[in-house]
This record gives sequence, structure tokens and C-alpha cells, in this order.
Amino acid sequence: MIFDAYVAAEKGDYSGLAFLSHSYEDEVGSREFWCEYFSKALSCGLDTSRNLVEEMEKLFLGAASQGGWPIKPIPEKYRKMDNCEVETLVLMGNLDPSSPPEYIQEIMPYFKKGRLIILCDMGHMDPCNLQPEAFNHLGERYYSKGTVDTSKYVYNKINFKPEKTYLDYAQELIIKKKK
Repeated sequence: MIFDAYVAAEKGDYSGLAFLSHSYEDEVGSREFWCEYFSKALSCGLDTSRNLVEEMEKLFLGAASQGGWPIKPIPEKYRKMDNCEVETLVLMGNLDPSSPPEYIQEIMPYFKKGRLIILCDMGHMDPCNLQPEAFNHLGERYYSKGTVDTSKYVYNKINFKPEKTYLDYAQELIIKKKK
């Protein structure tokens, strides 16, 4: 949808970009959320050679200067990657830019009772959002019987044409405003 908005803008229709600007908080999320998210992640292995506040300023448009920085790392004993004995199921898509499978595969050996399931042509939240019945079935079987059953998942070919574009949303806002 974002690419579609830029293509349309290049052709002279800026309504999709205007909608993105108007709905930024809903589409991307608040700065407070992302700062909290990254502060938790960074506290696990704080790299003191990097200026994280400066990097956060660039990445999140000044969000790092909202207070609470620099973050303090969690105690060293909790940052060590020891062998985890907890039964862990990690379900993800192979097209996950926020948690690439390669990164997850690197840490899986630390989970002695861990299982990694990578579903084809799915992104970060797709395994639960696109096929909630299959996700529920997998979870129920895993927690009740200890088995990994992905049989309810069906392959969905990726479709790069969104059902609705940001241009459509912008037009809806204009129509509502006129009424």
C-alpha cells in the first residue's frame, strides 16, 4: 500500500501520501511504544561503543529525546545466553523483516526444548493474522499434547495488489468530510 501511494504521487495523486501523513500514529505506532520496545531490546546487550540516542533520534524522528535515556542494561546474569530448558515454540514467516529467520535460527540452539516453525511466504504477524484457525489449532495441539501440527495452514500465494489502497482511504476521508 505504501509503494502504491508513492507510485500514485509520482503520477500526480498525492492523496495516499496525505493519508499516510494524516494517519501516521495509527499506521506506524506511537514514538513512546517504539522507544519502550527498543529500550527493552537494547537493555539486553547494550553496546557502549554506539551512540544509541543519536541513532534513535534519526530512526524515530526525535523519539529518543522524550526522556528516560540512556537506558540501563538489565543485570548481566539475565543477559547471558544459557541453555533454556523451557519448552518453546517459535512460529514465524520466512518473509519477516523485523525478526529474520536467520537471526532466530542463530539463537534456537540455546533453547534445548525449542521448536522453530517457519511458514513459507508469510511475514511477521501473518501466521496468526492470515490464518487464525490454523494458528489456534497449532497452539491448542502444542499446549495440550506437546505436538507441532501445522496441517491446518494452507499456502497462500503472495498478492502484491492490496484490496484497498491508501488512496482509497484518503478518498473515503474526503467524502466523509464533505458530508
